[in-house]
Amino acid sequence: MRTDEYFDPEIETMKPGDLRLLQQSKLSRQLDYLFARSPFYREKFAAAGIRREDFCNLKDLARFPFTVKEELRESQQAFPPLGSYMAADMKDPKFGRKSPPARSTHRESGLATL
Repeated sequence: MRTDEYFDPEIETMKPGDLRLLQQSKLSRQLDYLFARSPFYREKFAAAGIRREDFCNLKDLARFPFTVKEELRESQQAFPPLGSYMAADMKDPKFGRKSPPARSTHRESGLATL
């Protein structure tokens, strides 16, 4: 098998069971992060009766609520400039930013950069 056919051969050629375990592990870490840092997702999951410990494997994901763009827009309007779904601390250097990203707002005429 040629490895130049893959961006990440180790992951892209994994056995299905191993891939599911990897996906489950990564999603579990992401959920830990969201529950710890995002008021938006904590409240959304709580309203759906979902607790962090409710996710044990990928099948459990079917019980989690979907998020739609309108919810994110509403959060951004209620908690400008980035909304309550923002989980990263923009001042934390481990996120690789030396300065915050350009702020933007949605207007009827389109996206405006502040």
